[in-house]
Amino acid sequence: LQDRVKDAVIGEAPDGPAALVSVEEQTWDLVIADLSLPGMSGLELIKELRRVKPTLPALVLSMHPPSQFARRALSAGAIGYLTKDSQLDEFLTAIE
Repeated sequence: LQDRVKDAVIGEAPDGPAALVSVEEQTWDLVIADLSLPGMSGLELIKELRRVKPTLPALVLSMHPPSQFARRALSAGAIGYLTKDSQLDEFLTAIE
């Protein structure tokens, strides 16, 4: 992992509204969002991210199968959709 992701600064938010505050107050290269968030859904979060930081990429990492939500996440503005059982290499490739 260290060979592929260097100098990563990672932040975490307890819910969707806190994630939006963090995005507005700090500079991030990527947001990794779950669909099931307290305070607002991940789809709502991604739509808001597109509004406040249109160039900030958002990747969805979810327990929900892609057949249920991937198209909706991409339509909301996500750059990709992975399930939590995805292989580490697939996850790293999506981040890169």
